[in-house]
Amino acid sequence: MTRNKKVENSGANSPEPIKKNLEGVPLVREVIRLVLSTPGRLPDAEGKPGGLIKFPKNLRPIIIGDLHANRENMLKILDHDNNRADLG
Repeated sequence: MTRNKKVENSGANSPEPIKKNLEGVPLVREVIRLVLSTPGRLPDAEGKPGGLIKFPKNLRPIIIGDLHANRENMLKILDHDNNRADLG
C-alpha cells in the first residue's frame, strides 16, 4: 500500500454526479481587483500593494474574519451596533 496514494471522490456512490458551482468566481475576481486597487494600501518591499491599509480618519473599519460562506454570521456582524449605518 502506498502512503501518498491520491484518493478522489468520483461521486460513484452518489445518486447524482457531483457538479461544481462556479457562479461566484466572477464576483471573487472583482473583489480581488477592487482590493488590489484600494487607496491607502501601502506598498510592500517589491512595490506591490501590501497588506497594510491606511484608513482615512473619518472612516471606521469593520474587521471581518473568514466567514466560511456563513451568511447568517455576516448579517449578525452588519447588524451589530452601528455597523450598517457606518457603511453608508
